[in-house]
Amino acid sequence: MFRREFLKFSGLSFLSIPFFKKEEKEINSNKIMNQEIKYDERGNIIYRKWNNGFEEWTEYDENNNLIHHKDNRGYEYWQKFDKNNNKIYRKNSYGNETWYKYDENNNQIYYKNNEGSENADEFKCWYEYDKNNNIVHLKDSNKFEYWQEFDKRGRLTLYKDTKGDEVIQKYGDSV
Repeated sequence: MFRREFLKFSGLSFLSIPFFKKEEKEINSNKIMNQEIKYDERGNIIYRKWNNGFEEWTEYDENNNLIHHKDNRGYEYWQKFDKNNNKIYRKNSYGNETWYKYDENNNQIYYKNNEGSENADEFKCWYEYDKNNNIVHLKDSNKFEYWQEFDKRGRLTLYKDTKGDEVIQKYGDSV
């Protein structure tokens, strides 16, 4: 069962989330996760602190895109966005870098990740879309590919991949 209590006071919030199993009759207080949350003037979360001591800070650009995140355990990441607010780059404190490219419809068409190691092979992925912006083909640098087909209503009718998986979906109505 999940219950959420939320109180907000002028940029500062407290969130209590008790977790307990369905068969439990009472909530054990050590299972309650409390958060202190602070917001900026645009409603973005800029700080969170949990009762277990974990803290995180976030920064946003003028378009409310999350551009920087850090926590009190040393993890940090930075992100860049294009003029359409699509994420185009991400780097974290472990050295992992990711690049993204988009088509004129803001569909992601390319993904590249260096896995955080100079010696690691870069992982790349390419996407193709139909006129309705459905992914119809995906190909990655590990030689995996899949293809999808859709009906006139945009419903998936066929999925097949290089592992030999194939799913044919039929619908009861005519299209």
